[in-house]
Amino acid sequence: NRFFFEPESPLPIALYRIFTGLLVLVNSFLVYPDLLNFYGPRGIVLPSTALHLAGGTGLNIFTYLPRSEFSAILVFTICALSGLTLALGLGSRISAIIAFVTFVSISHRNPILLNSGDSFMRIGLFFLIFSHAGDALSIDRLIRMARGKETGPPTLKAPWAMRLIQLQLAFLYLYAFVWKAMGP
Repeated sequence: NRFFFEPESPLPIALYRIFTGLLVLVNSFLVYPDLLNFYGPRGIVLPSTALHLAGGTGLNIFTYLPRSEFSAILVFTICALSGLTLALGLGSRISAIIAFVTFVSISHRNPILLNSGDSFMRIGLFFLIFSHAGDALSIDRLIRMARGKETGPPTLKAPWAMRLIQLQLAFLYLYAFVWKAMGP
């Protein structure tokens, strides 16, 4: 109970929020030159093939948008902007939601490109939605302080979302070790 719910500083999850937002932003910039080849309507993997490979639509906003180059560019632009606002801590929870939905949609659009880093990023973004990541090192906090709603250091909060991210990372390394220990 103490592990998940004893109040702690929101500073560690705020740092995680910043780095995750920057990773989403950098990922968007790295993919951008090949964006239409990977995610466009006439890309390497066609949208119908992607649906089959992903096992259905899942959480995929591409299914609600027209199959066009503009849709792919729009989703990636929104993903990149949400990464930036997440890193800055501007509308932290909403930014995490948007980053999660767009990142998951991108993953469903071309599941062949996925790796374990992408999977961990999706999980981390999901848990950030429920965290207190905007309570420190954020524009959100500066706005609350300017409005007189907060003063002094950030208040201590239950770190359960951060603990779930830590456990997920620990399991990831445990399973990677087990698989590698089994041999070539």
